[in-house]
Amino acid sequence: MLRSIRSASIVAAILFLFAQPARSDGEGCTDAVKRYAILASDAVDPDVFVWDRRMILIRYSSGVWMAPYRILRHTLLEKPGTRALVVSCMPYAVRSRFSGTVQDAVGIRILNGEDRGRYGWVVEEDVHYYR
Repeated sequence: MLRSIRSASIVAAILFLFAQPARSDGEGCTDAVKRYAILASDAVDPDVFVWDRRMILIRYSSGVWMAPYRILRHTLLEKPGTRALVVSCMPYAVRSRFSGTVQDAVGIRILNGEDRGRYGWVVEEDVHYYR
């Protein structure tokens, strides 16, 4: 009896650790597609890295760093307030090595500024929806 209780509690603990976090905004990642957004980081520096490839964004966020010249080759640095249209979304794809959070990878098209018309990927926390 005691073994089955221990086994059940271990299974419950494992399921809890690997469960996907609930969305605080009440909507799924794919619900954001075709929505307009403003880009701004909540970090100390409000500029936003827009990555040209989703996989590089995921690796960078997980702590796999590249040489600085390679980072610059694969990113656009957008000012806070840059407008974008969400064109795709991959739920729970970005796992931060340092904060332990899990976020969506959001595909965007930039709508204003020098990089207008360009596509890229950003982390969910840098996207602020309107309309």
